[in-house]
Amino acid sequence: MNKKFTLFIISILFITNICSAQSRNFFYRIDLASGNLYTFVVSDIIGSSVNFAAKNMVFDNSFVYSFVTNSAPNSQYDYKTNNIIGIKPYDLLNDIYIGPKLGYQSDNINAFNWAIYASTHYRLNQFKSRYNTVAPYERERLQYIMPGIGAVFTFGSITARTKFRTEAAVRYAIPLSYKGQYGDKTSILNNGITGHFALTLVGANWISGGVFTDLNFYNIYKTEPSTFKTRLYTIGIQFTFTPARVE
Repeated sequence: MNKKFTLFIISILFITNICSAQSRNFFYRIDLASGNLYTFVVSDIIGSSVNFAAKNMVFDNSFVYSFVTNSAPNSQYDYKTNNIIGIKPYDLLNDIYIGPKLGYQSDNINAFNWAIYASTHYRLNQFKSRYNTVAPYERERLQYIMPGIGAVFTFGSITARTKFRTEAAVRYAIPLSYKGQYGDKTSILNNGITGHFALTLVGANWISGGVFTDLNFYNIYKTEPSTFKTRLYTIGIQFTFTPARVE
């Protein structure tokens, strides 16, 4: 898995070099997110530095929080997230989310623009679970690759200093690795569709920010009855700081 992840990171860095020769009709972003406060600060510094060097918004940096629900009858399952300010490796790598979005965008001077894109995200979710209140918590680690398509609607001229964006995307989660209460067999994880919805304020002075949610429309585990409906949901706060006026 480490080799696959390294190749994934290298491909993303290669894309950032391509972005320096941008076209106004070329839509691109690289999502970079974490569920740990310290990791988020470091990633924001890295992403903002790239944005500054490229003189454009290449990275969108976010802090994310994921939670698990279970609707099993008389369920005794209990879930909790990792420590968002923890410094252990398990906490620092809590809920990693990274991937490029590439596509076509309109170039209108008027107050409305749009874009369509294809994307591929790597997703690492980590949380803790237990079957009843007396059992110890067990660590869950789920890794996915998530190809998808999306659309962005921008309210504001392509050259405006400040713009509002709404975004909707559909992504297909393909399991890469699993380790947790059911062992270490990736085959126990389901594939499934995730919906992504975002609202963003782009390019307000030195800051771009917004909120988004990811909704999983599938049960996480194959080994559980369909009535259990164990699902993962994510909310995120996008905050991209760039020490220069870009875009």
